[in-house]
Amino acid sequence: MLKQRKRGSLFASVLALAVFASPFPAEAQNAPPGGICEGVLNQLRERGTVEENLLEAAARQNAGLIRQLQEEQAALQNQRQALEGQLAQAQQELTALQNQRQALEGQLAQAQ
Repeated sequence: MLKQRKRGSLFASVLALAVFASPFPAEAQNAPPGGICEGVLNQLRERGTVEENLLEAAARQNAGLIRQLQEEQAALQNQRQALEGQLAQAQQELTALQNQRQALEGQLAQAQ
């Protein structure tokens, strides 16, 4: 019976240490700008449910962020296409210069 008490008290102390010495904060952190609505998280954590108006507000916020990210993605894709075009043009110029170099080296070798 004494062994069971020691084991029980050891388990309780380890459990308390794990709970109170956790590296994770016990309170909610502020969400980054454009992050998830903290009101939704607070209600979900406290009540287990979320009011419909908060979900709708969070959905509107997410829809705005999605539109913004899609616009940024489209701009980046356009920039990528422009850069790929510039790269292809530069590669063609490089090839032309290499051919010109070989021709000049051939002429130099003949002249010597």
